[in-house]
Amino acid sequence: AGSCARGGGAAAAGSGAGSGAATVVKKQDRPMTACFDRTGKQVVVGFRRGEVRVVSSESGETLLVVQASGGAAIKGLSLSRDGKSIVLNCTDRVIRAVAFDNLAEGPRAAGRELQDVVNRSQWCHACFSADNEHVIGGSTSATEQKLYIWDLHGHLTKMLDGPKDGAVHFSCHPTRPIVACC
Repeated sequence: AGSCARGGGAAAAGSGAGSGAATVVKKQDRPMTACFDRTGKQVVVGFRRGEVRVVSSESGETLLVVQASGGAAIKGLSLSRDGKSIVLNCTDRVIRAVAFDNLAEGPRAAGRELQDVVNRSQWCHACFSADNEHVIGGSTSATEQKLYIWDLHGHLTKMLDGPKDGAVHFSCHPTRPIVACC
């Protein structure tokens, strides 16, 4: 998968930090999360307004700007290991899995919207499994640790319960069906 980071830094994705001129970025325009593609030539950046930008990491040029379905802030994103799909963790309690090539279609992009329809859980993290055949989401709760696993058709295939302390982050083993969670 690509290398990912979270935060509100205004210098991410070619915002003018290297141009020598100070750039004032409004709070709603600041990036929330960023992730390199598997080649490192592009950076995918998620913003508070639900906007996704693909930026050249070499020139800083914006290659694509798309409004994600639903328009909710994007608090996390992750690319699949093969670089063909992207998962968006949005503040509207929906995880969106979209083919990277279809991202340019914006809100009309054919993808899956995954959520906990019963509890309406907020998600702390979402990513693809190591084999790119499942999407995994960790629910945000101070009292329980739950991982939800969906297939690419949008069917919930498994729920894993952990200890009674909240999950913050998890990572999939690159070759085996193991998830490390903390």
